[in-house]
Amino acid sequence: YNGACYKMLACDLTNIEKLESLLLKISINQSAPTLLLSEVVLTYINPSSADKLITWSCAFFSNAIFISYEQIYPHDEFGNFMCEHFKSIGSPLKCINKYPTLSSQVQRYCNLGYESSIACSMAHYYIHHIKDSEKFRIFKLEQFDEDDEWYLKCSHYFILNAFHGSCVHLEKVF
Repeated sequence: YNGACYKMLACDLTNIEKLESLLLKISINQSAPTLLLSEVVLTYINPSSADKLITWSCAFFSNAIFISYEQIYPHDEFGNFMCEHFKSIGSPLKCINKYPTLSSQVQRYCNLGYESSIACSMAHYYIHHIKDSEKFRIFKLEQFDEDDEWYLKCSHYFILNAFHGSCVHLEKVF
């Protein structure tokens, strides 16, 4: 679908030259505040390519918020199980060992050009930012034997916001 305000592009994200070419072809405004959303994408790309993509995004868009949702903590029992599961289905988590913790993820984005970055586990987000009525609705959708199982799973996923340019002031909103 391509509309006046919405364009869909297909591109291998490890081919930054092609990605940039496609974005320039549709006349994207590189200085407009831009939201970049990565939902369990970067972890499936080798770390050097994923890092190049993050660095490029910061250089290409002068005002950006990069939101990433990925897995963390591969070295405990659940993390090892999670990594083995994705490996067994042919989708290994390629970045998780280079950036295994919340702090390493936050530092990653700052080291790659973003001016600031914040992150929290989904367990933290769930406990502190989700209304009780929504928690009840969620538990009806996906039943777990115990609350601990739910929190364990959520503790191995994080949400990160990285800020650049005029979007830095939005960090206070998150």
